[in-house]
Amino acid sequence: MDGGEINVVVKQLNKRKSGEAFHLFLKEPGQNGEGLSEFASPKATKPRKEISLEDIKKKIESAESRRLAKQQEIIEAAKDKEEKLLQARIRRNKANDKFQSQAEENLKIKLSKSQVLRDEQILQKKEKLKEMDERAQQVRKEKEKKKVEEQQNRQEK
Repeated sequence: MDGGEINVVVKQLNKRKSGEAFHLFLKEPGQNGEGLSEFASPKATKPRKEISLEDIKKKIESAESRRLAKQQEIIEAAKDKEEKLLQARIRRNKANDKFQSQAEENLKIKLSKSQVLRDEQILQKKEKLKEMDERAQQVRKEKEKKKVEEQQNRQEK
């Protein structure tokens, strides 16, 4: 574009509802083989930067430090995750121990209540059996008395 002339080709398209439509084509020198242009091959005209050995070493060192930092972040994240899992495991174990101790206490209470009830029932049954025994003995004594009286009555007759 340094004083060079740019050719423009305008091609009209079909009319649209919104108005007319155009394609605008810019022809630059060198596109049709008309000499070299500064835009023709930007890589060829751009001077290459010299890279020194020190620059390469600096880039390698910075890449290594970034890699080490990333690796350290990954290790720290893994440690944090492991710590959280450990804390969760500890809380779970505490909850399990608490539940287990409560369950044991409840079981002991129930067992002691059932033992007391059982003892009371056994005492009641023993008393009932004792009363039944006494009643049976009274009935036997009365029977014997009746026998003795009957025998006396027979002998008197």
